[in-house]
Amino acid sequence: MREVTSVVSDRPTITVALPSGWARGSLAGIEAALLGWLFPMAIGMSAFWASADNQWMKNVDWSAAIQSGTAYWILSLGVPTYIGALHVSLIPLGWTLCQIVLLRLLLLNVRRYSIGSVWFAPVFFVLTTTVIVGAINPDSDWWWALLGGFIVSLLGASWTYLAATMKKVVSKAGIFIRGSLRLGAVWTLVLLGLTAVVTLWVRLANPLPNQLLAEQLGSEGIDGFFISILQIGYVPNLIIWTLAVAFSVPVYWVSRQPLSPELTDKTIFPAVTSVALTPVLSVWIMVLLAAVAALVYTWMYRKLSLVKALSQVLIANLVVLAAMALLTWLSQGGLGAGELGRLGADVWPLTLMLALTFTLPTLLIVLLLNAQFDAAWVRLWRYLQNKVRAIKNKDNVDLKNKKGEVADAAEGSSAKNKSKEDGVATEVIGVEAPTEVVESEEIASKTRYGDND
Repeated sequence: MREVTSVVSDRPTITVALPSGWARGSLAGIEAALLGWLFPMAIGMSAFWASADNQWMKNVDWSAAIQSGTAYWILSLGVPTYIGALHVSLIPLGWTLCQIVLLRLLLLNVRRYSIGSVWFAPVFFVLTTTVIVGAINPDSDWWWALLGGFIVSLLGASWTYLAATMKKVVSKAGIFIRGSLRLGAVWTLVLLGLTAVVTLWVRLANPLPNQLLAEQLGSEGIDGFFISILQIGYVPNLIIWTLAVAFSVPVYWVSRQPLSPELTDKTIFPAVTSVALTPVLSVWIMVLLAAVAALVYTWMYRKLSLVKALSQVLIANLVVLAAMALLTWLSQGGLGAGELGRLGADVWPLTLMLALTFTLPTLLIVLLLNAQFDAAWVRLWRYLQNKVRAIKNKDNVDLKNKKGEVADAAEGSSAKNKSKEDGVATEVIGVEAPTEVVESEEIASKTRYGDND
């Protein structure tokens, strides 16, 4: 009979434990990258198909249309690239934000599993980006594309992670920070939303730039519709520029010249013309907006202490300033060389304007309307009143004492003078008395001697 001996190796075994739901997180990253690439590519190909008779598209084949759509997607990741022979570095922030929201929505299914599985999404998003860029647009900068894809997917995954973990935070500090961040996000969205309304109003009030765009591109039909869809990706850029122009912050273009209505005749990009036609608003409008935000906050959180209220408003304002500064920096770029080689507003002037017209008024109004501050002000006012009253009473007492001393001194001097007068009278009486006695004695003696005679 044959004997079998099993030998077990003593080498250590490495076990890798993956969190539950890691496959769904990975699939979400792949889907987000594919959808982010397919949508602009499909729009580009549709525009190419609809503009077969366009004079601009005569010498363009289908591969160029696919590369153009891919280049648009690569631009949304923050990577400068070429669209045809045109070097473009202006990021379509609208599509970038859409991809972040898309990944956030795709990761909602992961909430039923371990929250750590969301970190697999950025890894597979980057891997998918590498495959697409390498296969379709190998002339692009791979490393920048990988970095951009990682940052975009990391923002979506971080949003999902923080939304899931912050709900479980029960500590007072965690709830306070969560409320501050949420308040800052709401204020940022309100500010951008109101600016978007102004941008839309300027566009509708000046239809000539839109007609000029259609004439320049020769796209007045269905192809113009597809091109307009691609332009929607640049709406956040236009909103930031409109905000800057509305409050006299220069938006530079044409060799660092500030954008103004006088330069609209030179533009070849009609959307920039619409921004240039934005009316300059008073800074008091921003102060009024800050006052409304502070009043609503004070009414909603009127029971907060002074320190907590100011801290929360300060953190929210820092979120607003950081978000607007980041969006302003990302909205800079260029469309080729020449006049449109440098577009965008400077970061620091716009951030400083927001700090002076929004941050400071909100802090000041929240401070003045806080119940603890009002109570402290009342206590200080009463303390000062008591101090003034005490000083007045002390002065009155001193004055009375001084008057009393003067009266006592006057009485003392009058009594002294009276005593002196009495003394003088006594002296006079004391000297004259002996003379009268002498005279009376002499009369008596004369009488006596006369009688004897």
